[in-house]
Amino acid sequence: MSTFKYKIEFLSFWAVGSGKGGGYGADSVVLKEKGLPIIPGKTLKGLWREAFSEAFPNEVVEFFGHAKKTGKEEDEQDDNKSGKINFGTARLPEALRMALENNKFASKELYNTRTSTKVDSGKQAVENSLRKMEVCVPIILEAEIDGVNDELEEKLIKAMKGIRMVGEKRYRGLGRCKFDK
Repeated sequence: MSTFKYKIEFLSFWAVGSGKGGGYGADSVVLKEKGLPIIPGKTLKGLWREAFSEAFPNEVVEFFGHAKKTGKEEDEQDDNKSGKINFGTARLPEALRMALENNKFASKELYNTRTSTKVDSGKQAVENSLRKMEVCVPIILEAEIDGVNDELEEKLIKAMKGIRMVGEKRYRGLGRCKFDK
């Protein structure tokens, strides 16, 4: 078994939210580690699972495992199965990450703010509906999948073509991307 390394090239602004507000500056902020944007392995696993299930529906459970069940029945617990592969967090390339961790002013250039508001049937902005969202500029992130053999690597390369968007507001123009080895 080996490690499958891949890149995520963003073609538009994108955001994987932290679930936290940004106070006065933004209603939602990008998930960060040491001030730099990341995409957790759990999020990536879901994207990969969806793309893989389109290309290889009969092999999803073998590699990704069963979805966790919420019932307390004994037989339901037996259906839970871990997958054979593990997903790492996507981060900026190491050299860029090291440079930006030591330069807080430059790292702030990775982010921008997008605003949106609700519009009523008369095409007027609804009062108190203005929202600000922190987004990340188009960049390249790197990630890894552990536990990959040669046969699975070929399948992952085929499946990755099906991942075209990542993060929040994907159907509002954010998160267009290209996965590549």
